[in-house]
Amino acid sequence: SGRGTTPVEAAAQGRHGIGNDLNPLAVALTRGKLSNPTLEEVLKRLEKLESDYSSKDWSIEDEPEKIRMIYHDNTLRQMVYLKEILDWRKPGVDAFIVAVLMGAMHGNSRGFSSLPMPNTFSMGWNYISRKVKEEPEKFACPDRDSFQVLRGRVKRQLSKGLLTGSGTAIYGDVRELDQKVDHDSVQLLFTSPPYLKVIKYGLYNWIRLWWLLGDYKEVDEKLDDSHSIGP
Repeated sequence: SGRGTTPVEAAAQGRHGIGNDLNPLAVALTRGKLSNPTLEEVLKRLEKLESDYSSKDWSIEDEPEKIRMIYHDNTLRQMVYLKEILDWRKPGVDAFIVAVLMGAMHGNSRGFSSLPMPNTFSMGWNYISRKVKEEPEKFACPDRDSFQVLRGRVKRQLSKGLLTGSGTAIYGDVRELDQKVDHDSVQLLFTSPPYLKVIKYGLYNWIRLWWLLGDYKEVDEKLDDSHSIGP
């Protein structure tokens, strides 16, 4: 399902959109978008999260150095807190907030939480480390308030209104999809095979997967298929 565009579009057309993926990042993005909460619900949840947060309660000492070098300490404490509190594994307001947060993890403007880098993929940590040393002013970590960043993004994303249909995000192998979707229930199948052996979906999203899972390696191990068709 990738970033969830197809199942979300199906839901926007009043249909039931189903997204299936073996990459947990794709599932988190799809599930969050299909959760379809109201702006009021999301803002209320963000207000509660912010009121319950206290920086002194959250340490970043145990976080990987490659993560600590791309976020300001204040921002990282908030992200560690959200990582612990938000539940993205089931549909709902939390899942939607996580999907929004994934889009804000890194980029080049005030709408992102990290030092400057592309928002489409995670730059390699060795490259980032070298740039921080070579251009410390340009690659300084901005002190971004995660709650403020999320509010701005949520208001923009929900300004278009709610989906009229519904949807489901399935985490699993597409070859086992018949165990989760009723036969003859699908009217249109839209698929884009992954570029396995060409793109490392885990490595290229190692920052987002740190937040979701703690590490990216298990994703690439799971997606590293043999590319052979059995008899």
